This record gives sequence, structure tokens and C-alpha cells, in this order.
Amino acid sequence: MKLDKLLKNLDYRGEIDLSIEVEKISYDSRKIDKNSCFIAFCGIKTDGHNYIKDVIEKKPKLIIVDNDEYMNEYEFIIKVENSRKALSKISSNFYGNPSSEINVIGVTGTNGKTSTCLITKKIMDSMGQKCAYLGTLGFILNENVSSTGYTTPESLELQSILKLIKDSGTQHSAIEVSSHSLVQERVSSTDFDVAVFTNLSQDHLDYHKTMKEYFNAKAKLFRNLNNNSTSVINTDDFYGRALFEESKSQRISFGKKNKSDIQLKKIEQSISKTQIEMIIMGKNFEFETNLVGEYNVYNIMASIGSLISLDFKIEDILDSLSKQTLNIPGRMELVCKKNNKYFFIDYAHTPDAFKQIFSNIKKVKSKDDILCVFGCGGDRDATKRARMASIAEQYCKKVYVTTDNPRSENIQQIFSDILNGFQTNNYHLIEDRKKAIETAIDSMDDNSVLLVLGKGRENYQIINESQFYFSDSDTIKEIVYES
Repeated sequence: MKLDKLLKNLDYRGEIDLSIEVEKISYDSRKIDKNSCFIAFCGIKTDGHNYIKDVIEKKPKLIIVDNDEYMNEYEFIIKVENSRKALSKISSNFYGNPSSEINVIGVTGTNGKTSTCLITKKIMDSMGQKCAYLGTLGFILNENVSSTGYTTPESLELQSILKLIKDSGTQHSAIEVSSHSLVQERVSSTDFDVAVFTNLSQDHLDYHKTMKEYFNAKAKLFRNLNNNSTSVINTDDFYGRALFEESKSQRISFGKKNKSDIQLKKIEQSISKTQIEMIIMGKNFEFETNLVGEYNVYNIMASIGSLISLDFKIEDILDSLSKQTLNIPGRMELVCKKNNKYFFIDYAHTPDAFKQIFSNIKKVKSKDDILCVFGCGGDRDATKRARMASIAEQYCKKVYVTTDNPRSENIQQIFSDILNGFQTNNYHLIEDRKKAIETAIDSMDDNSVLLVLGKGRENYQIINESQFYFSDSDTIKEIVYES
């Protein structure tokens, strides 16, 4: 691609021959050759500008920086105000601006992103409208699953994926949009037709530092929408109401507490299904789903709002919801059932997610029937750990504290932070996660429920710098079916 097309709509300083051809883009100095364009930006752990001299030796077609220090280092170099934002724009140009040719739904919030995206995808698929998924579980296109390593990939990889979606003939995509990706401009050149806000509660404060910063990161998705796009917002959420009020796009609200476009009126739930009554765009509807928990009903409302904004008929949406089994991997997933004992896994790793899960289980099971296993990730927000313990203690007969992904943090420090949240001694501390799950299962009575929380469908544990295979789901099945 010639530079005049690659740099289209990009503000930069420096003289460059726009007729030069570039064959690839990279922000990794190790992947540069003479036909490349290298973009240097400052990451969390390293700064690409530190490798400029190494890159120059490979004589690429163009180097892009946002630091004046390097402007005289090479003939073919230009400066931009923000290298990450430039990478996003250039990546979109390089792949032909694919998001402008497909419907892109971006879902952000602390909890519910994965479920909302997958519910939306499953509804569309069942109606004969192919929809791709990109998020925590990887990239799903035509039921083929591939790993990406991030909830929302770097802009170069993201635009490549969007092109794959477009080239496959798939017209719709549901994408999880993380707060990190918004701050780091990974999605700044993606055209979103719909932006969904699920909720906001304490998480990632190791990165964002304050809830205000965290909110402003999420809000970037909505503040960058054009007038033809639609915001679908949970207005029961404090931050959602603020976002709804400031939104300049078309808007659809959903919730239970406040009057909204999609309003939950009544739910009746068992351990395996939920009966729902809603008012949707002024009309009353009743339907059933196999998903349990009021929080999942909120995810359903978010999906309904997204689909309505893309001109799907309400009746068709609800008919699809009622007819199919919605299994969200790692989200209140029933791993197995034996002797009237239920075994669930969930990715819940915040106080709000804990409260949602436990309060909903409490509606169909008593405290004496509920047990849980959980830990907290290392090198992450430590201030939430005691709160999670307090909530688990409130709702559970027995709590088994164990490791999650301790990473480089001292495991005993993580345990100390967690144990500060207990008011009684009604917990068991078992460092080995498999042993903790096994002990919890051995202590279960008939009719009881075990919730193994924090990791969902993750199939690894990270301890120090090493990653080991570990699956909550496989571990549960192994123990249950061998007993």
C-alpha cells in the first residue's frame, strides 16, 4: 500500500515521499524488514522508542514516533501527536477500514461483557444472521475459535480480525471492549454501530487508580460515537445514568429500577430456568430462558437493545431466546449434576459480581446449601479482596479460600488481604486449588450447590513467571465422577 493511502486522515510532521509502497506494519522492532512501517509507542512495560536505533539498521520504509528526540535519526521518519492513535488509524487504513462495512457492536462494562456478546451472537445465528465474536474467550468466526491473548487485541490485530469478518461475508460482530483498550486507543478507528454499557463497579484500579478514571475510560467508547450510532445503556447503574445523560448518539435505556425503554417487570427463577416479563418499547412481553440469575436478565436486556438498534424485530428476538439453550462458557456454567448436587463455575472476580451471583443463588437455595471456592489474582487491585471475602461469608455455609493466578505477588500476602474480610472463622484456607475444590466437594450434602469462582473457563494458573495447565471444569468432573 502506498503511503498516501496508509497515512490518509493522519496528522503528522515531517517530509515523506507518499508514493512509497509499504507491505506490512509492525510495532514490534523484532518483526521489521525493509518493506515495513514501524510505529513506536510507549507501552506498560517497554517503550518502542528505545529500539529506534535497532529499527533504523533494518532500513524500513517508514518510522513513526511521537517523540521529537528521534526526528533527525533517519531519513524516513515522521512525528505524530499520539503513536497509539496513529497505529489505530493506520491499521484501519491498511486493512481497508473494515468496520465501516459490517455492523460492529461494542460491549463495555465491568461485568457482563462476555455474556452479552455471546447472547447477541447466539440470537443472530439462530435467526440466520451470522455474527462473529471477539473477547475474553478469543475470536469466534463460523464456530471456529482462535486465541487472541487479550479481551480486546491491539489495533493492528483488531483491524486484521475485522477484515477477516468482512471477507467471510459475516455482516455482524459483537466485540468486548476493555477499559485498557479504550485508554490505549486500540478501538479509536473502529466504527461502532452500537455501544453497550453493562455496569461499572470496582475493578482494575491497579491500572486506572480511581473510579473516575475508570469511568472516563469506559465513557470514551460512547463519546466517540457518531450521530448514526446507538448507545444501549443500563440506567439502573449510577455511572450508566450519567453516561445516558451526556450521550450525543441515539439512545436505548434498559433496567428495572428506573423507567426505561427495555424494562424488567418480573422474574421467576429456578436452578435451571427463568420466566421473564418485560416492557419493551412500550409493549408487554413474556418469555422463558434457561439462563439463571437477574444479572443474566440484564445481559439479555442489553442484547435485546443492541438487536433492536440494528432493526431486528422484537418478536423474532424473543422467539429465538425462548427456543434455544444459551450456555455461556464460564459464566454461571453448570459443569455437572450428581445426586442432586450442582456444580457451577464462574469468572466472577469482583465484589459486585460476587454479590450478583450469590444473591441470585440465594433466591432458589438457602445459605445452608451454598458452598464456594475462590481466590484473588496477584498483581491486581488488592483493595477488593476483603470485600469479596465478606460477601462470600454472608451468603455461603462454607467458604474455601485458595489460589487464583498469584502471578509474581506473594501468595501469603494475597491470603492475608482476603482473610481480613471475614468476621468469623467459617472458612478454610487451602493453597492448592485442586485440593480446595476436592475438599469442598467432599463436604457437600444432598441438594447443595458448589460455586467455584474467579477463573471460569480459564485452563491455566499463573504462578510467578510460569503458566501451568489447570481447569476448574475438568477438575470438578474428575473428582465428581471418580467419587
